[in-house]
Amino acid sequence: MKYGLKGLLDEAKPYLERALQYAKAYRRLYLKLLFYQMLYFPKQYKQAKEEFDRAFDPCYAPIDLDLSLHIENAIKIQHPEIERLKEYARKISESK
Repeated sequence: MKYGLKGLLDEAKPYLERALQYAKAYRRLYLKLLFYQMLYFPKQYKQAKEEFDRAFDPCYAPIDLDLSLHIENAIKIQHPEIERLKEYARKISESK
């Protein structure tokens, strides 16, 4: 090995850190999109809910997003799972 293990790890560290940041960002985006799918496409609610439950981890930073307008929209379209959507909105915005 040209660098030895320490050299390789030092070289790899910034790439790993960057990849971890992207992974967090994409997971948060994925959860947000699943929430929108649950809310705006009630026929896909069950499938999106199951995927959200698999992907959600309360250890991730909350999504800095006011979802109240989307909840109001769900009420307007008479979504059958309003209370559960409110719960998911809280999960997304209050996870730590």
